[in-house]
Amino acid sequence: MLPVYSKTEIFTLFVKLLYNLNMTEKYQKSYIIESQKVLHFTFNNFKDMERYGKNWSFYDFFRYGTQPFKGRYDIYQHKDFQIANAIYEDGLMYKGYAPKNTITLAIIINKKGSLTVNQIPLNHNEILIMDDLSEYDTVFSQYVQIGTISMRKEFVNMHFPYLNHMINKVYIDTNSLLTNIIEQLTNNTECHDQSMKSQLIENIKRLSFKKQTVIPKKLSKKESLIFDIRKYLIKHAEENIPIENLALKFGMSDKTLQTIFKKIFGHTPKKFMKLLKLNLTYRDITEDNRSSETISKIAMKYGFNNFGLFSQKFKTMYGILPSKIGKTIS
Repeated sequence: MLPVYSKTEIFTLFVKLLYNLNMTEKYQKSYIIESQKVLHFTFNNFKDMERYGKNWSFYDFFRYGTQPFKGRYDIYQHKDFQIANAIYEDGLMYKGYAPKNTITLAIIINKKGSLTVNQIPLNHNEILIMDDLSEYDTVFSQYVQIGTISMRKEFVNMHFPYLNHMINKVYIDTNSLLTNIIEQLTNNTECHDQSMKSQLIENIKRLSFKKQTVIPKKLSKKESLIFDIRKYLIKHAEENIPIENLALKFGMSDKTLQTIFKKIFGHTPKKFMKLLKLNLTYRDITEDNRSSETISKIAMKYGFNNFGLFSQKFKTMYGILPSKIGKTIS
């Protein structure tokens, strides 16, 4: 989160961001600075949001959909807190962190399908309280809208010190108090600095987490086991693993494995592996200095022996041919 800026400082920040991000035609990023007191950034593709993220760190993400990423990520920054509204129109899997030196309230505004964070299942209108020291393994199978309110720890200690003892617990956003703040900011960028701060303090006090009962959240044993299976599949991504062998190894029937895996990740294990392999080729091709392997060798490593078909699938997924990225083809 950033302090209040003058017009000159905002312009300087704008120029520095353009320079530091090394923007290219391939990764166009759009963001808007709405006022001197509240900074508003809008990202229309995941890669740019991932690169910038305003103190959020995303890595090891895997997309489940078969179309170029669709979504929106709005960030509103105040010197004491940061409010974000994220809309993802596809499934996603990533490990992330809350902004540095903050306590973060993650509110589930809307969703389809399954959503888990650190294997905690989350539903509409629920709030997960996060800190900046933990890693958060986030998985959702379909569309999701998540709002976050990240408050500096000094601000929390002054107004809501009890939140420090409520990390990684789930509560209800009663009467959608915090959801309304997030949606109000998204729809009205003319909010005044002080009124927004006052409203936030008032609504969190009205919500009064310390008086709420923690919602017990736990996956079933078989659902938890699905995450072990995912870990196994990622570790053995260069292999071709028959599904029946996978079910046998983890002690469940083929049908149970298929059903629960699709519930959590939105795809069967077989489809998941195909998308995983495609994501890993993208990672290896696009990450500079990862290796000196050619594109064709990377593709073959993950089982794509037909380079023409691989190129088509790659372009469908990422909107660009692998040969256009810059690495040697063969």
